[in-house]
Amino acid sequence: RSKPYHKLIGCLLYLSVCSRPDISVAVSKLAGFVINPGHGHWLKAKRVLRYLKGTQDLGLVFRKSEMDLTCFVDSSWADDIDTRRSTTGYLHFLGANLIQWRTCKQRTIARSSAEAELYACSDAVLETMYVRKLLAAVGCEQGAPTHVHEDNQACIVISDQLGATRRTK
Repeated sequence: RSKPYHKLIGCLLYLSVCSRPDISVAVSKLAGFVINPGHGHWLKAKRVLRYLKGTQDLGLVFRKSEMDLTCFVDSSWADDIDTRRSTTGYLHFLGANLIQWRTCKQRTIARSSAEAELYACSDAVLETMYVRKLLAAVGCEQGAPTHVHEDNQACIVISDQLGATRRTK
């Protein structure tokens, strides 16, 4: 095991969780190679460090705005070339302010982009329900429904249907 690489990835993971969500995808991919990193992995890790140095003065800005919760969700179908699993990503905004985000590999292998988007949308809606309860607990009750923005037309059509079919259960 390469201890310096292992330590570097540990530091980058801590940073991505605590204050730099913008590097989380790159760092999680690099973390998959801590057991046996190659020269290319070192170069990519150093690239993340250069990115951090170049963007150290940037940050999230919270503005006074409406307190309506909005969710944006997307997925990339079968983008992992080794496992063919898709990636889910979603963001929650409270007014104009980003308050929660997640990117993760889906647990199952989707057979189509619509299926991958449905899995992503399902995860995002479950998280939206949790965020709404959390906001209510801190005194920011959401009176209106939360808008979930999805870009896949097949997923939107399936979501609008009242009944489930064999393929959309």
